[in-house]
Amino acid sequence: MIKKSIVSILVLLGAILPMIGQVRPAALMSGAKATDIEFNDKSGKAVKLSSLYGKVLYIDFWATWCGPCRQQIPYMEKLAEHYKNNKKVCFISISLDEDRDAWLKMIEKDKPQWAQYIATPEQAQLISRAYGIRTIPRFIIINADGTINQANAMRPSDPDFITAFDKILKQQK
Repeated sequence: MIKKSIVSILVLLGAILPMIGQVRPAALMSGAKATDIEFNDKSGKAVKLSSLYGKVLYIDFWATWCGPCRQQIPYMEKLAEHYKNNKKVCFISISLDEDRDAWLKMIEKDKPQWAQYIATPEQAQLISRAYGIRTIPRFIIINADGTINQANAMRPSDPDFITAFDKILKQQK
């Protein structure tokens, strides 16, 4: 009886412990309506996430000072090139930099071939809260209808990215 109880507790702990600190609000669950966040384009004009619906959105949250974020850039370049003629897909990067000038310098130097945006510190705080972003880089996939596909999506460097992403595209209506 005691052994069975101990085993049951250990099994329960094994299931719960990995989730501590990763509680996901219902808004981040697959199929939930994506929170309509706002960010800015290069000129400073506000853009709503919902204005991009109609395509599958692969969103990269990053910052210029983040080494792991910058390591993903060459992979994002390859994906943007691979999907450039696919009208069902939109790759975007949203910088959470507080230093807008550093961001502008970097995108001017690198000239990425996918959409680049930046969040003001206030917008970044709302975005982080809405999408549970505690660390970057963070990738999210939003379906064409504006629902969450994956709130914690695979990185562009994932060797199975294209296969997995193509499956998502085939599931779209």
